[in-house]
Amino acid sequence: MPGYPRVGRLFLCLVTLVAACASQAEAPAETWTDRMGVEVRTVEKGEGEAGELQVVLAPKEGWSINTAYPGVKVELAESVPAEKRVLKKDDGAFEGEKPGDKADRLVLSTRLSGPAPAKVEGSYKAVICTKASCSPPFTGTFSLAPAGAKAE
Repeated sequence: MPGYPRVGRLFLCLVTLVAACASQAEAPAETWTDRMGVEVRTVEKGEGEAGELQVVLAPKEGWSINTAYPGVKVELAESVPAEKRVLKKDDGAFEGEKPGDKADRLVLSTRLSGPAPAKVEGSYKAVICTKASCSPPFTGTFSLAPAGAKAE
C-alpha cells in the first residue's frame, strides 16, 4: 500500500503536536502583573506627627517602569487611613532612572491620617518596559502588610 507510510508520518506529527500543546497547558503564561513587584512601607515620624505611607512599584528583573506614561497611579482602599486615596506620579519619585523614559521603581507617598494600618490594600495602573518594548497599560491589585521604619 503506497499511502501507508504517509499515514504513519501524519500520525506521528499529530502525536507531537498534542504533546507540545499539553506541555504548554501545564505552565500558565506569565501576566503583566506577575512582572510587577509592589512593596508597602510606613515611616513613623516624631511624637505628635502623622506618619507616612509609601507604595513602591518595582518591576521584576529585566523590566523597568515607564516614566513617560501619564496614567501611572495607585488607588488605596477606603480602609487605609491616608490623606490621599489616589497617588499619581507627582506624589512620588522615580528611582534608578535609565535612558529611554525608564526607571527601576516608583516610590509614591502620602501622609497617614491615623495609626499605621496592619494591612494596606489597593490597586495600581502602570506600563513596564524591557530594553526593546513596553507593555500596554495594565492594572493589578495588592494586599500587603507594610514594613515599618522610623524617620531619622
